[in-house]
Amino acid sequence: MRGWWAWLFMFILWIGAVALLLGGGKEAAVFLAALLGLLLVMTLAGSWGALRSLEIVPQLSQAKLFAGDTLQVKLTIRHRSPLPLCWLVVREYWVRTGSSGAGEGTVQEAGPPYAEMYRERLLFPWFRRCFTIAYPVTALPRGRYCALRLEALTGDVFGLTEKRRHCEAAIHLTVYPRPLELGRRTLRLEAGLPAAEGGRISGEGAVQLQAASPSPVVSGIREYRRGDAIRRIHWKLAARDGELRTKTGDSAPDPPWLVFLDASGSSYSTPRAYALFESCVAAAAGLLREAQAQDIPAGLRCGCPASQELGLASKVDLRRGYELLADVRPDGRLPFAAEVSEVMAALPAQVLAVCVTPALDSALAETLGRLRAAGRPAALVWVTDRKETDALARQLLEQLARMGCFIRVCPVGIPAANQGKGVAVDVTA
Repeated sequence: MRGWWAWLFMFILWIGAVALLLGGGKEAAVFLAALLGLLLVMTLAGSWGALRSLEIVPQLSQAKLFAGDTLQVKLTIRHRSPLPLCWLVVREYWVRTGSSGAGEGTVQEAGPPYAEMYRERLLFPWFRRCFTIAYPVTALPRGRYCALRLEALTGDVFGLTEKRRHCEAAIHLTVYPRPLELGRRTLRLEAGLPAAEGGRISGEGAVQLQAASPSPVVSGIREYRRGDAIRRIHWKLAARDGELRTKTGDSAPDPPWLVFLDASGSSYSTPRAYALFESCVAAAAGLLREAQAQDIPAGLRCGCPASQELGLASKVDLRRGYELLADVRPDGRLPFAAEVSEVMAALPAQVLAVCVTPALDSALAETLGRLRAAGRPAALVWVTDRKETDALARQLLEQLARMGCFIRVCPVGIPAANQGKGVAVDVTA
């Protein structure tokens, strides 16, 4: 019972106590009338002046972070309430903004798992007019977020009345997808596939993505980079200097990578669509990071308008790629195979098309086959939730391997970082 009904109820009780006192009541009537009168005055005064000049200033430890990182949030609260606040509830409303087809700052439609986030804190400020609370937030999924509003709620000690105030909050947060370590995510097939030109399959049956073979002739030495072959490490220098060095040879330069992320809605119609898509996004992020580490020119296509894509560049703009992947959602209307065919038709022949998709079908296999028939490099990163490959998928994989496509099969395993709705440690003060 809150608002005018609560006041009316308390006023009626106070009138009854006064009538009882005037009717001959003694100490009990005096005590009841005084207590109810004091409570009524405090309730009216508290509701009238509570949260006057309220100001809530939020601060984030960082505006950009990777999914799974811990975000530290600090709220500074100031007010000029004439009476002490026995309790105070502070609520935050965050909403995901932007999308693959919308501009930055456009609020996306709510709906799991992309619904707005809501958190609240119970505080006991009493006589404090300015105080700060801090708490960590974990398990934030990728995306762009903005604080829709901040809300403060208080009332009397019995909770009969409430006073609510809102504050605007112009805070933006970007959560990048955590890149997938593709080298440790290879799925073991039931049996080995036949080796093919351009692609290599290990004896254990794992389909590997192979870079250009280095020349056995050593022409120089450079610093060791993650992913360098062990046989290319200069062990004598490492023993003498204590730092790893890699021997370089006169190998053919790696072709530019154009990473195609399957963002077509038709590819994500299974019950595990969210897990599949998040794994594909993490795989695309891992490819971009690997291209930067190996100084390979790379670009990104993810079903967005061309103006929002990451074009081919000699040095990968990894930050821009992460920002695009933070926004993307599986809402593309163009079939993935058609997008790959259309884009690759306008690019030079040496560009390597790297297709990241959970949908291995005949249309995509035909598109990659046409690229190989034209002498163009092609690669497939197949993200799957199957424990065993069925007959059709196996046939298509064998067909692509014979054509000389690079192949990498990755199981669904959203890094715990890339899932969740954001968990905040409860705070009371």
